[in-house]
Amino acid sequence: MDKCDAITTDINHNDQCFMGRLEKQREAEQISSMTNRDNEYTERISEENTGHTVTRTHIILGIILVIISNISYLGSNWLLKIFDIRATEVGSVRGFSQIIMFSLLYLREHRKTEEKTKMSCTSIVHLLAYGLLMSSCSFACLISISLMPIGDLIVLAFTSPAFTVFLAYLILKQELTLLKIFLSFTIIGGDILVVQPPFIFGHQNSQELIPTNFTDDDFISTEEVPGHNTNYFVGAGLCIGAALAASTAQIYSTKLSSIGVSNNILMLTAGTFNFLFSFAFIPIIPNRLLTGEGLSTNGYYILPLAAVLTIGAFWCVTLALDYLRDPTLVGMLRSTEILFSLITESIYDNCLPNPISLTGSTVVLICVCCMAVHDGLQRSVLETINRIKKEMQLERNNESDDEE
Repeated sequence: MDKCDAITTDINHNDQCFMGRLEKQREAEQISSMTNRDNEYTERISEENTGHTVTRTHIILGIILVIISNISYLGSNWLLKIFDIRATEVGSVRGFSQIIMFSLLYLREHRKTEEKTKMSCTSIVHLLAYGLLMSSCSFACLISISLMPIGDLIVLAFTSPAFTVFLAYLILKQELTLLKIFLSFTIIGGDILVVQPPFIFGHQNSQELIPTNFTDDDFISTEEVPGHNTNYFVGAGLCIGAALAASTAQIYSTKLSSIGVSNNILMLTAGTFNFLFSFAFIPIIPNRLLTGEGLSTNGYYILPLAAVLTIGAFWCVTLALDYLRDPTLVGMLRSTEILFSLITESIYDNCLPNPISLTGSTVVLICVCCMAVHDGLQRSVLETINRIKKEMQLERNNESDDEE
């Protein structure tokens, strides 16, 4: 009788262990099935939102469009520098072109859209702030073109992600990670290597003062500064200010986009402020189109060409985002403009870049790329860690069942 009870107890124990393992196996299968369903649902929703599946053709076209935009932006800067086109002249033509073009696009969009976006007073203030900041950024960069090398200008302009990280944390309450902080300060370190301020790098050979487009015969200052002249540091300050303005404008753009404000309205507002700025700065930077001096024959051709290149570059980036559906990849590809600027600068000056400046530019390029992939990389790492934890937990459960 005791033997029968013992056998019955063993059988029941084995049945319980078997049922426990079977139940855990079912739980694992349910988790796997739920994960697959979530992935399929995410892919389906993504496809519905994007309107198309990103194919290899879309990827190739998107990459080509971003490269074209980089060349267009850079080409526009070089044309303005070589043919001495002033900031007020560019701003008036570019701003007027933006107003006409994006007004027509907005009217077309407004007719097709059934649901009209109603903007509150706060949103209108944000929209005006966006236009003011974008115009300030544009004019600061245009003025800097005649004050410093194009390569340095591009590198300093790409410091905006370093400011965006902290502004997004303060205003949008986005997560601030140690990696983002490290990359931001590393970008600033790269900029220091590019600019090479004399209080850090000591005295170097003085350079000749660069004429500006404020007047034909005057300079900002006749005081020489070791290493770089006064004009260079004024241009560097303007570029850093432009990067800060662009970062703040990006925050406002994110807020406005979240309530349904279209890119056409944003570009129309920025174009309007550009046009107004071109007249506000006339006492400081005379506009030869209005003062009667006139431009050279080449200048009349170059000015509208530069405006078309800039607007075309913007549209190339917009189309690239539509094709790729990946702002991270677009951001990384846009940063290759730093490389293009260094190459063109070397060809223009007929000499290799300064090793310290080249190192700083490379550091900025790498950090901008890392900043672009930061969120995706962090997400992948967390998913991998969670998957490993689940697998280890299942192994422990199986081992404990085997021991029983």
